[in-house]
Amino acid sequence: MTVLDSRPELPMEGDGRRHDEASDVLITDSGVSMSDVVDMGAGRGPAWLDEWLTSGAADVVAWRRHIHAHPEVSRQEHETTELIAGVLRSVGLHPEILPGGTGLICDIGSGERCVALRADIDALPLTENTGLPFSSTNEGACHACGHDAHTAVLLGAAMALASAPEL
Repeated sequence: MTVLDSRPELPMEGDGRRHDEASDVLITDSGVSMSDVVDMGAGRGPAWLDEWLTSGAADVVAWRRHIHAHPEVSRQEHETTELIAGVLRSVGLHPEILPGGTGLICDIGSGERCVALRADIDALPLTENTGLPFSSTNEGACHACGHDAHTAVLLGAAMALASAPEL
């Protein structure tokens, strides 16, 4: 299935409908055209995860908005790195900041098996013009790349895993 923006410049089909109305798309002029999506996992995860997701969702949004408002381009992400390290330390984890002071690694749990998760934290060298209340405060840098969201989600995953009774 293809997702298209609702754009008036799309060509008309032979039957008078715009191209996006003629195909099986999710976004149309009249809104989103799809049935409700049922979260099959809602309430079925381990209790510790459901509890963390309920209590931690606002933190993930706040982290994302803070990172978005304070973007740093590649190899200059010192404040972003310190923010992430501070949040991880707040729950007793021991992040190791990489040489150069940008980026970090952090082990959660122990044992022979592991899963590695990673996220990019750098912003693009662009000026943001969104007008959002949390838009970039750093002239010439913005998170138009989505790394702010990736970082916040991974930080949320790390915090949720840190709350797990046993990995």
